[in-house]
Amino acid sequence: MFYCMIRLQLFERERPLSATTVVPHSREAPVVTSSEEAPAQEKAWKQYLEKRQRIIQEYQRLFIILTFIVLPTASTAILRTFHCEELADGREYLLVDYNSNCEDEEYASYIFFCVIMCFIYPIGIPMLYFVLLYTNRDR
Repeated sequence: MFYCMIRLQLFERERPLSATTVVPHSREAPVVTSSEEAPAQEKAWKQYLEKRQRIIQEYQRLFIILTFIVLPTASTAILRTFHCEELADGREYLLVDYNSNCEDEEYASYIFFCVIMCFIYPIGIPMLYFVLLYTNRDR
């Protein structure tokens, strides 16, 4: 019995039992307020939502700027991976790096990666811009 008491005390210290059992149920209980407090709570809630919306818009703006800066460089690097040139000896080498043979298995893994990245950068980001512009066309 003494061991159980010690174990319970350790449990209370690490994570209080009241926090595990009472707090989740207190969220479910209806909040009873007077008619004078309701407008103040509603106003605070509206202010919170407006502030949250401003923060979301700011992060969206920063994300669009970042993608706009990164898109040309990333797309160029991705698409250059597909451009191979055949030399006089019959072997194909990557145009931007003649040390990379286009017939190697290593190059095949780069192609697989670049195909996936094509759906993200040269195709995905312009599609994202289109969706954002289309959904906000009435503004």
